[in-house]
Amino acid sequence: MSSKTPGKHFELRVLYPNRTFAVREALATTMQALEGYGLSPCDSVNVELVLAEALNNIAEHAYKDDTRGMVELQIAHRDNSLVCVIIDDGAPMPNATLPACTLPEDDMPEGGFGWFVIQSLSQSVQYQRVNDRNHLVIEMALDRSMTSS
Repeated sequence: MSSKTPGKHFELRVLYPNRTFAVREALATTMQALEGYGLSPCDSVNVELVLAEALNNIAEHAYKDDTRGMVELQIAHRDNSLVCVIIDDGAPMPNATLPACTLPEDDMPEGGFGWFVIQSLSQSVQYQRVNDRNHLVIEMALDRSMTSS
């Protein structure tokens, strides 16, 4: 990882097993590592929320009951955005496409908000299945104050 100088480009990589509490630990490690890079409080909350939704979806849907898998999270700061790449070898997305960015129609559903949250808080979200691995690329715009020097 590069030096912790706000406004500078950086890259972060977290690799973790699909185990109980691993998502929570990986997310805590990631957010702790990002603290020194000058994200605004709002950006920090948005990044944590988007990553939590995406990583939990992998654990719940791509791996289901399979605890043998690994998840790789790569985060790169590029100009005024964070590019988050999440790679796993779990089950592919249904129809090999991202779910629609719509709110659930039920009044108080238990779930179904995750993809809406991810896509609403992101500049772009792309999914690809490459060599039996899922590649989810999420780009999030950042508060401009982070990159000013």
